[in-house]
Amino acid sequence: MNMEFLSNNTTSLNRTANLAKPFLPPRSITVNLYGFVECSGAFSILLNGLIVAAFILHAELRTAFNVYVINIAVIDLLAGITLMPAMVMLEIGPDRWPFPFVSCTVLWHWGSRVTPAANRFGHILVAANRLWALS
Repeated sequence: MNMEFLSNNTTSLNRTANLAKPFLPPRSITVNLYGFVECSGAFSILLNGLIVAAFILHAELRTAFNVYVINIAVIDLLAGITLMPAMVMLEIGPDRWPFPFVSCTVLWHWGSRVTPAANRFGHILVAANRLWALS
């Protein structure tokens, strides 16, 4: 039997076995990513909350164009409240959801589908308003 053939065949099997394994980043990178997502969620809630509070408290900010900006701020605020915590919970423990089923539906499914669509629609409205103002 040709031993060179067997050694080449075994090497090619090892290469295909290595290709099938998923890439897993080191734990420190993964933990840092979760920390970044949590911090960005907290900043999103804080800063968009300040924008909404300024709009409510100062009457001079209540212009027609600022309504579009408030629309985007409220949607980003809702995304920070619903989507960011749900994303971290699903990434940390993908095998289980520690909260009731209804919260999974509201936080993840609504947060990951409705808020990005509403955000894109708000940006389209701002672009259409600016285009209309120029013409």
